[in-house]
Amino acid sequence: MEKEPVQYQLFRKIFSAERMVFRIGELSAMTGVSSRQLRYWEQKNYIQAMERGDEQAARSYRFREYARVMGIKYFQDQGYTLSASVKKINEYIDMANFVHVFVKEAIQTIEDYGDHIEIDLGWFDEATQQRLIAVQKDGKVTYKIIER
Repeated sequence: MEKEPVQYQLFRKIFSAERMVFRIGELSAMTGVSSRQLRYWEQKNYIQAMERGDEQAARSYRFREYARVMGIKYFQDQGYTLSASVKKINEYIDMANFVHVFVKEAIQTIEDYGDHIEIDLGWFDEATQQRLIAVQKDGKVTYKIIER
C-alpha cells in the first residue's frame, strides 16, 4: 500500500474532529444554547452526548454535535420550529457527508508549485489516459486535462 503524503497525515492529525470534545457548559457558551435546552434536545434524540463510563461525569459532546447544535440554532433564529430546524440541519449534514466522501475519494495528490497549487482529481476518461487537474492560482480555480 502506498504511504499517505505528509500533508494528509498532518491535516488528519491537526483537524481531527474526534479530538475536539466539549463539556455541556462549553458547548452552551460556544453556541448560545442553554444547558437546559441541550439536555432537552438530547432527550429528544436531536443531539447525542458521548458515552460516559461514570454517571457523575459531565456531559461531553464531539465536534459533530457542536455543528449540529449551531445548525439547529441557526434555523431556529431564522424562524423555523425546533423539529423543522432539526430536519433542515439533517439535510445539510447529509449533503456535507456526501461532499466529504466525494472530495476524499476525488483528491489524489496536492502539489504546491509556489505560485499555484495543483490538485489531481483522478482519471478523466474510462481508458485511464487523461487526468483531471484543478489549478488554484491568484484566488481562481481552473481545470486542465493532462495525458498520462
